[in-house]
Amino acid sequence: MSAPAHARRWPGSGGGTRPAPAPRVRMGCVHDYLVPIDDEACMRFFTRTLFSARSRRDRVFVMAPAWVARPLWSLVAGDVRRVPLGPCGEPQIEPGPGARHDPSGSVWRGQHDARWLSCAQLVIEGLRADNPTQVPGALRALRWVARCQVETTARRLVLFAFDQGASQPSAVLKVRSGVAGQGPLGREWEALRGLERQPDLRNSVPRPLAFRAAGPLEVLWQTWIPGRSAYTDLHRSLTPGRHVARHFDAAADWLSRFHGATHRPAASFTLADLEVLSDTIRLRTGVTIDGTGWCRELRSLMPASGVPVAAGHGDFWPRNLLLDRSSRSRSGPRDRAAVVDWEESTKAAPVFLDLFTFPLSYGLNYPWRQLRRVPAVRAFQWTFLEDTPVAREVRRYLQRYCQALDLEGALVGRLLPLFLLMRWAANTPTASASPGADATHDQPWQTLYALSVESEPFVFCA
Repeated sequence: MSAPAHARRWPGSGGGTRPAPAPRVRMGCVHDYLVPIDDEACMRFFTRTLFSARSRRDRVFVMAPAWVARPLWSLVAGDVRRVPLGPCGEPQIEPGPGARHDPSGSVWRGQHDARWLSCAQLVIEGLRADNPTQVPGALRALRWVARCQVETTARRLVLFAFDQGASQPSAVLKVRSGVAGQGPLGREWEALRGLERQPDLRNSVPRPLAFRAAGPLEVLWQTWIPGRSAYTDLHRSLTPGRHVARHFDAAADWLSRFHGATHRPAASFTLADLEVLSDTIRLRTGVTIDGTGWCRELRSLMPASGVPVAAGHGDFWPRNLLLDRSSRSRSGPRDRAAVVDWEESTKAAPVFLDLFTFPLSYGLNYPWRQLRRVPAVRAFQWTFLEDTPVAREVRRYLQRYCQALDLEGALVGRLLPLFLLMRWAANTPTASASPGADATHDQPWQTLYALSVESEPFVFCA
């Protein structure tokens, strides 16, 4: 559902809005799953929803008593391991090879660990004490399916909780470690609370129920949103092309509603902000944008009011866009779109950040050949520069968004090189950055920027 938060903030100008950090553009994630096989509904939810979206590198930990044999489906599911249960039904998971113990004594990094789950259990109990009507009793008493992601600097656990007798989750409990101050889940909590007051976005984002931070752990409880992610459609279909138009229609409609509802009339991305940003880009990448043709055109096209600023999702990629086909009605064939994972959200950001993140990440993750991804440069060409079915839908997506927010298409076209430069600068290692802090640092942003400048992208052609 999400990737680690390593947002970098750009210095702002005195009179303008501070440009938000460029959102990360993501490839597939690696997760571990914990599944109780003695609960039929949880198993069905896992095999139909989560298992269909899992990566080949993912591992599945089957929670079962010692006398239960591996289920037949595990024989073809890849790396499936049985997890014994403790006397109270808690998973007994030992750290595997290469695991490193956290100096705090509460977190194992490298694999799941029962000690970490026990620490999370204490935080969940505290959250339950603060919100007795929202949060169920104890972790071991929940009917749940877990997905855990182990990262360089943090660990994340997502619990899909089921009410008694329910066949689908009713809520999602997210636990994250390795944060200082207000971490990603704190940002998500604040963002979701703000979006609750937007009637246009109701039922298209999770509803926040409770939040608690204790030491290195954050716990967020929110409602579960039904739907199948666009990423799953692409990688679990023999004909992924038939989903493309539906994905981009849903993305354009939702993003225009989101930016329209959270638009900040008193703030904008102006020429003054562009000057500050150009200095940052020059220091980080060595590229001087002043005097380039696209920058001159951008300056001439940018209105005095600047580029609109609104709340930013920060991680608007196919895996976070959910489409619920059950919401279709006779009045229209469109799916209900919802967006999850608000850990990278910002209160104010230029609208072109989310706007370009979706098609770029879509192209990088699209199975172009033999149901597999292609190198980033080729994917970028087929997504933006050449006349392909995906590029035609990207063009419709941009036109649809510009019409909804009354933006000039020529102006949006000149913002693509700036977006790629911001991605390049954000992924350039610095002396203070920890090794492996950004999983996308090896993507050829310099080449993508050069391609966007040297040729007129097909998606912006009239």
